Amino acid sequence: MIETLWMLPGPQRWVQRISADLRAGHNVLLALPEHSADGLFEAIRTLESSDDDYLVWRRLHVTSHPQAGSPLDLLYDTFVPDADSATLRSIEALCEEENFTEQGIWLDSIPDAAWPAWKQFLTDYAIACGDVLEFERTLFCVPIRGKYALDL
Repeated sequence: MIETLWMLPGPQRWVQRISADLRAGHNVLLALPEHSADGLFEAIRTLESSDDDYLVWRRLHVTSHPQAGSPLDLLYDTFVPDADSATLRSIEALCEEENFTEQGIWLDSIPDAAWPAWKQFLTDYAIACGDVLEFERTLFCVPIRGKYALDL
């Protein structure tokens, strides 16, 4: 039943609009109710992979990485673990890392306490990734549930 929900006309149009935003090179934040249907990531990924082959989708569960100090550290540790330790870590430098380009990242399970840091990171990243060619930039699709869905 879950798979068929996203195939219904209304939900399918919404998924298509999300996909169109991603293909246009935009990061997407999804304000969702606390209890929403499963399968949205799969629906978006399936549509994206059938329309565009350039993004490699990864699902990143933030709660699975409690040792990461900041969003930037988590992304470096996940995508560029062999980065030169002498290099200053910044969003702009991350955008230029070869192992970070052409990714679709579905951020999942952001703890309430971590949302302010992720919100700031995503705001700064949206500006920094504007300097990267659309077909090379990594894009974020982030479901936000509950009270933080009102704080986008």
